[in-house]
Amino acid sequence: MLLEGRDFLDPFAVGSWTPPVDICQTESRVQVRIELPGVDLSDIALSFQGENLRIQGVKREQVRSPKLLCFYCLERRYGKFDRQVAIKGILNPRKSHAYFENGVLTVELPKIKDKRGDVVAIPIETK
Repeated sequence: MLLEGRDFLDPFAVGSWTPPVDICQTESRVQVRIELPGVDLSDIALSFQGENLRIQGVKREQVRSPKLLCFYCLERRYGKFDRQVAIKGILNPRKSHAYFENGVLTVELPKIKDKRGDVVAIPIETK
């Protein structure tokens, strides 16, 4: 995990969960949107290797009072997450960019034109 060296020892960040992901594309790019409500930007790591986009991090529970440790209902998820998304196609991750707004991480990966199959004329010279 990319975040191993960082301090994620939080007594209220136990367990794990999987954030939902949307993937869409245009002719020139692939866009991946990851829902991360309540996650701090500093707790997110993003990487791309091969055909996989990897999103890692932790969502912490903010407990304001020790009296709230006995929950009546607990449906929201907290803890570490590690989501890998396979993206087919020829992409240029070095030119990608990501932004985090209103709890949604958006990653835009530009496509590279696949030149395999293009007809390239080779000039013939005389010696």
